[in-house]
Amino acid sequence: MRGGLPCCGCCCQVVWLQLLLALLALQGDAQVIAGVRPPGMRLKKHQAIPGRGKQHQARESAVAVAPGPPPGYLSEPTPEYTDEFQGSGLDLGKWHQRRECKFTSLSCQRPQQVSVSDGLMRIKLESVDQNITVQIPESQGCPENDTMDGCTRDFKYFGGGIISNFNVSFGYAEGRIRSWKDGGWWQAFWSATADTQVAGACEICNIEGFPRQQVDVCEINSGISIAQWNLIKWSPDPGTYYSGRFAELPGLVDKWTVWGVEYTPNYNRIWKDGVFLGTLDNRYMTVQELTEWHWWITAIITSSSLANMDETNLPGVFEADYFRWYDPDPGKKLVFPPLTNTDAFPRVTLPPCPTVTHTLPPSVRAFTVALWVKHDPSLVEDLLTGGEEGVPYVTYSVPGVDGSAEELSVKSVPGGKLRITVAGETVDVDDFWLSDDIDIVGWTHVGVIYDGYDLIVFRNAEVVFTEALWEDDPFKSRNGLNRNGILTAGHIYTLSTKTGELLPASSFVGELAHVKLFTSALSKRDFSSLYFCLNVYGDWFDSQLGYETDGGATATSPDDLTCPDRMDGPFYPADDDGVADEEREAHPFSGFFASGYQPFFNGSAILYPASKATDNMTETYVYNTQHGWVDPHGWMGW
Repeated sequence: MRGGLPCCGCCCQVVWLQLLLALLALQGDAQVIAGVRPPGMRLKKHQAIPGRGKQHQARESAVAVAPGPPPGYLSEPTPEYTDEFQGSGLDLGKWHQRRECKFTSLSCQRPQQVSVSDGLMRIKLESVDQNITVQIPESQGCPENDTMDGCTRDFKYFGGGIISNFNVSFGYAEGRIRSWKDGGWWQAFWSATADTQVAGACEICNIEGFPRQQVDVCEINSGISIAQWNLIKWSPDPGTYYSGRFAELPGLVDKWTVWGVEYTPNYNRIWKDGVFLGTLDNRYMTVQELTEWHWWITAIITSSSLANMDETNLPGVFEADYFRWYDPDPGKKLVFPPLTNTDAFPRVTLPPCPTVTHTLPPSVRAFTVALWVKHDPSLVEDLLTGGEEGVPYVTYSVPGVDGSAEELSVKSVPGGKLRITVAGETVDVDDFWLSDDIDIVGWTHVGVIYDGYDLIVFRNAEVVFTEALWEDDPFKSRNGLNRNGILTAGHIYTLSTKTGELLPASSFVGELAHVKLFTSALSKRDFSSLYFCLNVYGDWFDSQLGYETDGGATATSPDDLTCPDRMDGPFYPADDDGVADEEREAHPFSGFFASGYQPFFNGSAILYPASKATDNMTETYVYNTQHGWVDPHGWMGW
């Protein structure tokens, strides 16, 4: 980093990368954390969720079909943040060219290197026979003995790029690119809080402590079939850098490849041609620290790429077929009318979620339940003072020979209490619905977390109750929740041993939204992202990803649900993950992936010594401003 500015690829302008690239090349075909996206869930026609590959017929220049977004996102890209690169020039309403000729740069990035024609954006990669003298502003690294008018520098190589004028937060971005076939150029599809690397022009870069991040979806050293993805936290301190590397031999370069990144408050998930590659973890930053991103498609020269320079076929070209941005799908709210027909019981059942990033455990020893609740006014009297059965919200039950075994349920009982039942153990939270801070007939966010020891209850993302369950015989030592159950929302059902059908035991009248069940105990920080209605989806069940309605229950747009702004809080620190320090060492992979899939790194690894860094199938390097490069293999030292 120079001048406090982010620099895609500049971190790699050191000798160590040449060694690493050579070592990786000797390893042959690298294994990939794979997970080909499964087919869409079987839902009713009007409930279909987007699947990869059905939309956007590709042009001749690219692969046959674009992969498209994962479940949870709108099936069509957002027009104002999407460019198919049609027309005869760059859309300057959406993009500006990268202008950057630093005194210390190995290449000069000029606007004239960028062109748009035939449905493609092209960056010309150029070497000149006679160096061209370029005037450099004083702010771009001129020697101290130069004048305030700047300095000059001779350049042999010229690259360029485009940077989006727009900046967007959580969602899914996708680009189809083709790398130049010969060596020498560092090509990247990436995002950053900043929209320039020109000192003085980046206003936020000069604000001390202003949050800034960068995610490199792919960085490709041209002519070498190795791509890497990175997450960099530039500010506030401590700054951190994480790099994961993926090798594909042969043919990563000089062919059309679709790269995508799912940006969520908890993770960045990287995809290549519809295959899940790996994860970059955002959890060592607070939800409020995460910024909106500008998008960059660039080609420059770094010290590592220059070492492989092949000028035989220059000028070359780095091409992009499109950039597409997909907003999260807000989903539907579930509406439960009063019971009027005993032959038509309103019912919503949730099918298991499609899971491509990890493997669910055979039993669940920790879990998180979250949902938005809005009561019908007719329920208020029963909710507060009467009613025998109470008001059910969600029930997870496992069919058995003698009926349905209720493994988990969240409901209200008279007196304004919230009742949680876990494997036969029942806990009541007194006065849950009697708080002056909520509107009992308005929307309220309800959450229950069990971490294997404590049951933690949330109301509007604030902890209102904590109690240890089975202190003498912790639940985590038992078999856990059976995974072969049924999740129903809005009604409690029992299984008829005669007909095998589910029959209602008690009813809810009102609306539910964002009903989610996770196979792990989310941290308070991660749980708050559900309250803010950000794009975090349950890995077990999620009404935003699928549901079945019948008996009069309906689903409609949640237009009356106004989700809180994350900048209004509550605020949870990044290290508040609900795991004690001594437990973190034994169970470092808490949160979403605690159930079996291990991400390339976790919040502990990036901030602490190399002994906690992980190496899962690819080479993993962690940078910390206090310690320098952390190498889990011991090649480089600190």
